Amino acid sequence: MAFLLLAATGLVVIFFLNTLVALFKNYRIAKTVGVPIVISLVSPRNGLWLVFQKFLWRRLQNLPFGLGSFVRYNRQGWNYDDKFKMHVDHGKIFIHVTPGGNEVFVADAATSDQILSRRKEFLKPIDMLESVDLFGKSLASVDGADWQRHRRITAPPFNERNSGLVWCESMRQTVQMLQHWTSHHKKSIPHDTSRLALHVLTGAGFGMTYQFRGSLDIPGKGFQFTYRDALDIAMSDVILLMVVPNIVYSLPSAFLPKKLGKYKAAVDEFKRYLVDMVDAAKARALVGEPAHPDLLNTLVQKSQEAGQDLKSETQDKNGLSDEEIYGNLFMFSFAGHETTANALAYSVYLFAAFPEMQEWVAEEVMEVLRGRESIETLEYEVLFPRLKRCFAVMLETLRLYSPVLFVPKCTGPPASLIFEGREITIPPKTHVFPNIVALQTNPEYWGQDALDWKPTRWISRPGSKVDLIQEELVTPVKGSYIPWADGPRVCPGKKFSQVEFVAVIAVLLWKHRVEVVPRGGESKEVARERVKEVVEDSKTKFTLQMRRPDSVELTFVER
Repeated sequence: MAFLLLAATGLVVIFFLNTLVALFKNYRIAKTVGVPIVISLVSPRNGLWLVFQKFLWRRLQNLPFGLGSFVRYNRQGWNYDDKFKMHVDHGKIFIHVTPGGNEVFVADAATSDQILSRRKEFLKPIDMLESVDLFGKSLASVDGADWQRHRRITAPPFNERNSGLVWCESMRQTVQMLQHWTSHHKKSIPHDTSRLALHVLTGAGFGMTYQFRGSLDIPGKGFQFTYRDALDIAMSDVILLMVVPNIVYSLPSAFLPKKLGKYKAAVDEFKRYLVDMVDAAKARALVGEPAHPDLLNTLVQKSQEAGQDLKSETQDKNGLSDEEIYGNLFMFSFAGHETTANALAYSVYLFAAFPEMQEWVAEEVMEVLRGRESIETLEYEVLFPRLKRCFAVMLETLRLYSPVLFVPKCTGPPASLIFEGREITIPPKTHVFPNIVALQTNPEYWGQDALDWKPTRWISRPGSKVDLIQEELVTPVKGSYIPWADGPRVCPGKKFSQVEFVAVIAVLLWKHRVEVVPRGGESKEVARERVKEVVEDSKTKFTLQMRRPDSVELTFVER
């Protein structure tokens, strides 16, 4: 017994010594950069820290003499709460030294632009992204020649022709969602905007259209979960994704804890949905059935045109393997609906909290849609460019409530940056993070009201309806606004999401307005403050989400 205790003590001592040696080594490397340094005793991606941080961080931050200050920038989603404050304390660029490696955080627009523009010097951190490769590599998780191949194949569906389809499907789904909202007392705004966005994606991206309250609410034959529920569960716990090795999911569910067993079942079923979708697309192509050039059909078609064996794992090819098709469909399924759904949900709540902003947008909608009778008369090419205030709502909502909080990059060899007139060199194998939240709340770029939700800041002439034709969208300082990233690796679905968002907002405010339902004896002003508190009380799962959206009740009334 004494021997075991001694051995355990020895292992703990060795662990801490190794930690201190690694920390000192990384500190010496960080000193060469010439920017402020902050130090943590644990890496933010340390497996144990990821599992136990929510139980430890409050206790650690209250330690005397600032001993627990490192949890400020180690906690998941810290920069959403911190906004620009960390950079006020440490500068627009600082380096975070940990035993697991160094991280450079950037809140300078010009430097951010350099990082995002130089794809070959500031790479994707594959070590961070491998955790989301549940079904295969995707555009989001490859670099170099593989990225060029994935980009070449996935880019064609995101064109103007498909934007018209996105516009029509978004409006159709919104009309049905409004019918549901106005006829049911109980509603969940985030759940319903997620449903809508997924239906738009499956309709315009996968060629499968559904009613708002339709087939996706029922699991497929032989399935436990619906497509949407399996996707939600698969992306619901970033800790499981990052900590649990993929090999664990090959074990039978009976050998896993209940939570992990449910997670594995959802992942397995989502894979089956993907396989069925791809097999159906290949079957249609085999018999020469005409297919819309959407994402699913394009991935299959381009791979078949390349003349490759779709079952091959080989990476040196022109098309995509089956696993890569699954990986891209998974990535677009998540990124293509979750981010837009969140932006829509936040905007609906913000409209209820700021009725003057809602009416400002509605003024544009009613003027632009004047004389129209139904959504069939709302043409994309004519109306989308005119709905600038609707677009401004999306831009402002994503400025303050960006679904992702950083753009992850890393160096291979050393890379140089020009910062405030001097050259700084980022050491090799260093993570570099343009800090989206800090950049988008920096008063230098957004003014002293940078933390206020004001869609009007995006319009150069926010006047009355008679001035609508004179209004123009404001272009922000380059590098200061990056919710879709920027440069060569800008989000390929950027325009898809913009068209979808504008269409949904236009239909929502065309003949209705959203209001918060006051609690007993509560004034409208107090009720609106309660909505603001709910919006601000957000956390990061895989994307930023409100913690308790259903704690306030919203209603939609006809104008």
